[in-house]
Amino acid sequence: MHSGKEAAEHIRKKYAHFKDQIATAEDFIALSATKSELSGKKYRVFCAGEKVQDSERWLLGELKSYRQ
Repeated sequence: MHSGKEAAEHIRKKYAHFKDQIATAEDFIALSATKSELSGKKYRVFCAGEKVQDSERWLLGELKSYRQ
């Protein structure tokens, strides 16, 4: 498990690597914030008072809420 700060830094590095392939928020989520490129393990989100979720599901839900 990592802190929010550590996770954000890791995702920034992945974004820098994939930025030429990212055109949408959905591309960003799929390429940078879904799973480890090395292990293939899905990233998980731990929020107080909520069930643990895969980051892809959580981020897409947050994006949907933001767009509404």
